[in-house]
Amino acid sequence: MTSEIGKAAFKVLNEQALLGMSAFVSGAGSGIGRAIAVRLAELGVAVFGTGRRAEMLEDTARLCAGMPGSFAFEPCNVRDTTAVEGLVNRIGDDQGIDLLVNNAGGQFFAPATEISRRGWDAVIDLNLSAVFTVTKAAYPFLKARRGAVANISLSGIDRGSMGLAHSIAARAGVLGL
Repeated sequence: MTSEIGKAAFKVLNEQALLGMSAFVSGAGSGIGRAIAVRLAELGVAVFGTGRRAEMLEDTARLCAGMPGSFAFEPCNVRDTTAVEGLVNRIGDDQGIDLLVNNAGGQFFAPATEISRRGWDAVIDLNLSAVFTVTKAAYPFLKARRGAVANISLSGIDRGSMGLAHSIAARAGVLGL
């Protein structure tokens, strides 16, 4: 179920505004991505969700069952360019893409002086490079339907956050896209 806040956020739209559209949502297995996927399905959107863990996506699918829209899914590591391109092309060819929600993300807390290069790269790849990769792959389908992109990020990226230098840098990079 979506929260009352989530429903209120979508109330600015006519309840029929998104009916029949198609959306691709990354990070749809939990949190904000799940809430977005469920609300879009409630509004009649054919949602395709991806995330790393099938069982989490299955839970999202159960929440969307019986709604005016639908929720289909496939696990995918959005850091894997080849996998992303193949998946987005298949979904775009099958149902088109009107809406892209780049929501997949994650980080770990550590002082900047203690973040290894491997840790830095993993967070940049997930929170910045994956947004570029998914958006680039979806662009032809979005362009064909005059679609829209929503990039989900963090608040406070203009001033940094202790223990999240890598994540804040990545999220600020998304703003530059």
